[in-house]
Amino acid sequence: MNARDLLKFLMSRAGDNPNSLAAKAKVPQPTLYRFLSGTAKEPRLSTFEPVAKHYGIPVEAFFSEAVRDEVAAKLSLRQGLEDVAERPEAPARQVHAWPFDSPYDSYLALSADKKHQLNDMVAAFIAGATPTKAARPKKKAA
Repeated sequence: MNARDLLKFLMSRAGDNPNSLAAKAKVPQPTLYRFLSGTAKEPRLSTFEPVAKHYGIPVEAFFSEAVRDEVAAKLSLRQGLEDVAERPEAPARQVHAWPFDSPYDSYLALSADKKHQLNDMVAAFIAGATPTKAARPKKKAA
C-alpha cells in the first residue's frame, strides 16, 4: 500500500471525499485532489499533519512504508472488530482509536526513539498482564 492508497482507504472508511476531508482537516482541497489523482507525487508534511491528526494516525504513515503497513494492519484489524460489534448477535463493543488518557498529540510530538521505547514498554506490559477476573472452576455433575 502506498501513501495514496492509504489516504483513499482512510477516506473510504470514514465516508469522506476530498471536499469533506479538506473542510474537516482544514487543508486545501486542490492539494488533496492533486495528491489523490497522482499529479502531486509526494505528500507534504505540512499538508498531511492535519490529515493524520484527523484520522488518528501518525503522520509518518504517509512517508514510511513500514509505518504505513503497521497502520494499515491495525486499521484492518480494528475494522474487523467494528464489523463484529455491529452484528446484532454480537455483544456491543466500543473500539477506541487511542486507548490512553494522554493526548495523541503528545505521542506525535515524541521522537521516533521515544515512540519505539514506549511501544516496547506497552508490549512488555501487555505480555506480562494477567486477567483481572479468574475463571471459576466448573462444578462436576453429581
